[in-house]
Amino acid sequence: MVRRFREHGLMLFLDGELYHAFSKLQADKCLGRSFAGLRAFTEGIYRLGYISERSYQAHVEKYEVPLFEEESKPSPKELPKCDFCGKYPVVSVVKEKVLGIEKKCCGYHAENLRAHPKWEKVS
Repeated sequence: MVRRFREHGLMLFLDGELYHAFSKLQADKCLGRSFAGLRAFTEGIYRLGYISERSYQAHVEKYEVPLFEEESKPSPKELPKCDFCGKYPVVSVVKEKVLGIEKKCCGYHAENLRAHPKWEKVS
């Protein structure tokens, strides 16, 4: 009967600098503690020449699975700006009555243009 190799635990004691770097790795890649440790360990033994590139690639793929997928939030550059002052957020759209030009506006401008005879609210 052939016995399968069983994984072994390894406890590491890190100084402040290494622990800080480890925490940054964990946060940057959204990894749990074990996967972040195994990912760093795999990188090190590969660079030292103790595992093949094929083994390295297999382990990287295995240990770079994030804890969760981050939802992509629009950056402020992607959000629409007020056409009058350039501020966020846009809360309304107003239309110039004579020319029919529509402009996005922030809360401040939406409030000021609400009673203006030249502008009407679109949304």
